[in-house]
Order: sequence, then C-alpha cells, then structure tokens
Amino acid sequence: MIESDLTIVSNIVSGGHAFLSKCEGYSQDQAKRLQSECCSVSSIQSWPSRWRRLVAESDVGVVGVTAVDGNEIVELWIETSHHRKGIGAALFRKAEQIVTEAGFRDLTVHCAGSSMQPFYETMHCVLVDVQPCPNGPLAGWPVALYRKELEAQPSDAPAPAAGCRTVGVLGFAAAGDR
Repeated sequence: MIESDLTIVSNIVSGGHAFLSKCEGYSQDQAKRLQSECCSVSSIQSWPSRWRRLVAESDVGVVGVTAVDGNEIVELWIETSHHRKGIGAALFRKAEQIVTEAGFRDLTVHCAGSSMQPFYETMHCVLVDVQPCPNGPLAGWPVALYRKELEAQPSDAPAPAAGCRTVGVLGFAAAGDR
C-alpha cells in the first residue's frame, strides 16, 4: 500500500463497515462512529507501521486491502462490488503466506459479529473464542477469534520475490513495492 492508495482504501474500509453494519444490525450510532473513527484517510494513515499492508488490484484499480501484524490478520476489506469474486480469499492466502514465512505456526483473526464466519470457515479457520468488544463503537458487541494452524515452511524455502506479486488476476503490492 502506498500513499496514493489511501483514499481508495479509506473508501473500501468505509464500504465494508457499511456492509457489516447492515449484516450485523449495528445501531445508527455504532455505524456513524465506525465511519468516523475507522474509515477516514487519517485513520488508515494511523495503522501502525509494523503492519504488513497489501492491496489487491484488478483492471479497475485497488479492490481490496489486508494488514498483517505478527500472526494476525488485523484488517481485511474488499470493495463491496467485488465481493464473492475470490479477492478476499486471495488476500487471505497472501496474508497466510506472510505469516508462514515469518515462522508462525498459526494465524489468527478477530471479527466483530458473525456474518463473516462462513468466509473464515471456508478458509479453514476454527472459531476458538467469542468475547465482548472492550471499547470503541462496538463496545460490548461479540468479537470472534478465529485460528488456523499453518503448515510449517521448509527452512530451505526460497525467499519471496521483491516487488509486485501476482496471484491469479490480482496484483499484490506492499508498501514501497509500486
């Protein structure tokens, strides 16, 4: 993800929160707070620099984003007009590759509500816990913790190529790669 991606990523995250607000039945206040606190360009800029941030691109431009911190997918958003086209799965697999290459044996992801459970189950994640969100717009709302055990990467596995990587019809770019 590079500086010029910020506005479109902000729009993708905003659309994703609006989509989830409808699916999960968030209150109008919750939906408004999510939009103001999580979807602005400045909130995307505030994502910690330690996060490995990637965008998925198609012929129309950036259509998805993910961020990985250690062994956790901390953000995974797809442009709503591109749902159910394999983009989320491709970004998930790319995040899984990053986590595996970093030497972790499992991947985790937290998700508010239950509407994304079928996706994470399709990606072979297991629901391991549900706790109330401790703060923010969704305070008290159930947050699910999903976990996926990963295959160990052989120690002699080749390093990933630098620059943009292509998976299917999508291009992936990390900070500074494009």
